[in-house]
Amino acid sequence: MINTILDWYALDVADKTHTKIDDHMLPALKKAVYLIVFLVAIVFLMRGLGVEITALVATLGIGGLAIGLALQDTLSNFSQAPTRP
Repeated sequence: MINTILDWYALDVADKTHTKIDDHMLPALKKAVYLIVFLVAIVFLMRGLGVEITALVATLGIGGLAIGLALQDTLSNFSQAPTRP
């Protein structure tokens, strides 16, 4: 379902914009969404098997915050991408 939404966005919306930011960010966004869905599925599977997941969820949250702060400057550079001719 997520793949269908991202494909629709790539075909309908991203083609109408005048920047290349959509073209560059969409593949990375797809990979990030797949990773998040995979991690959530693993957490639910572990919880279903009776494994204590509190520490794992806290670690994933702190890791996500660290990655977000580390990528802040890099992602801000994408907003300054040149426009298409």
